[in-house]
Amino acid sequence: MIGIDMSPYFIQVGQRLLELEPKSMFPTDDDDDDDDVGRWINTIRRDERIELRVGDAAATGLADDSVDVVNLQFVAHELPS
Repeated sequence: MIGIDMSPYFIQVGQRLLELEPKSMFPTDDDDDDDDVGRWINTIRRDERIELRVGDAAATGLADDSVDVVNLQFVAHELPS
């Protein structure tokens, strides 16, 4: 998975979140410590397959037909009208 953002700051935020590996908001049966439950929407786990890059989503440098899924979040308000 490749995450692309034009802001080096938000790439650093993403990298830090992966370092912290916060718990899920939903307790699991094997979760003895429920103190952190509810702080995060999804479980985040460090994974060597995740790459975060500073870049322009309109010019990723990825080969044509090399991507299966694209997810844009917090982008629509940045697009020209």
